[in-house]
Amino acid sequence: MKKHEIARAIARETSITYSQALTAIDTLKTLIIETVARGERVTLRDLGYFDTREWKGRTVKNKLLDGTFPIPSHRVPTFHPSGKFRRAVRRCLHH
Repeated sequence: MKKHEIARAIARETSITYSQALTAIDTLKTLIIETVARGERVTLRDLGYFDTREWKGRTVKNKLLDGTFPIPSHRVPTFHPSGKFRRAVRRCLHH
């Protein structure tokens, strides 16, 4: 499902317009990105939470250039689905 499909479904199920639904989706996306970028967790009950995880620095080999180079430690965004979300997906996959 793509953003425009989600916006149409929201508009159909609520009393807001398609344009308002697109604005709401963009606002939610921006809030999640900005909050997680600050290192804070965003939790959406029954859906899951967005967070960050630390990746340790390491040295990797480059076989083409016959050498190694360091990759510094850095944070990456993660999503952890709720138990309810996982169970719903698992039920659908088994039918």
